[in-house]
Amino acid sequence: MIIGRIIRLFYIGINLAKLHITSYIASLINGVLWFTLIFVPTIFLTGRIESLFLLLPGVFALTVSSSGMWTATEFLRWYVDQGLTDMFRENGLNVFHYMVSGVFIDILFSFLGYILTAIVATYYLSIDILLIIPHQPIYMLIAILYSISIYLFYGALIGYIYTVTRISGVWTNIIQMMIAIGTIVPPNVFPNPWISIVNPASIASELLRASYGYNTLGIELLLAITPIAFILNMIISYIICRLGDRYIARYGIEYRA
Repeated sequence: MIIGRIIRLFYIGINLAKLHITSYIASLINGVLWFTLIFVPTIFLTGRIESLFLLLPGVFALTVSSSGMWTATEFLRWYVDQGLTDMFRENGLNVFHYMVSGVFIDILFSFLGYILTAIVATYYLSIDILLIIPHQPIYMLIAILYSISIYLFYGALIGYIYTVTRISGVWTNIIQMMIAIGTIVPPNVFPNPWISIVNPASIASELLRASYGYNTLGIELLLAITPIAFILNMIISYIICRLGDRYIARYGIEYRA
């Protein structure tokens, strides 16, 4: 029964993605240009290869987390007028299920953006394009699978904040800056690098760095805590979404229309 519901959610997500295809493409181009124009020039000042693979995995983790937040607020803000939010709730679904419907599509586009950015960056930095092929592909795969949980975690968090307050835009910016710590800003800047795992997204970026051999956190312990963090993120995400759904059920969403 659970599998059937997940399949139906994926079907919904695919059809909704068709409506957003231009947004996905625009976001993809924006992400590649943003990284190339802002970050790549700074890499010239340091070791180009090492800096690229310290920075780019963090951008991927931040992008996935931000996508979860944008998806949650999209559902709670824009679909109120169209009745989609109410339709979901009437069928026993909430923002968590909506995010599940689109999680793989968003992560797919985030990873595609990662690959395209890496290709453009290697050309811009005049380094071998084959360097974007990971030495340990299994770590990259684990990072992508783990990113499902941070997508849902941060989406649930900002979705709840949006539900109970009217300043979600401010909180979104604040949380995005916090997510940058341990992702774009690598763990090696901390006195104790393991402090960075307070931000769940840092695990995804470190696993991705490990696939190239540029991780700061020890891979054995990192692999040990990843499944635990994944399960905790999923459980916490669902609980937060249920709290938000109860708030909506109690107070209504008319003021969002």
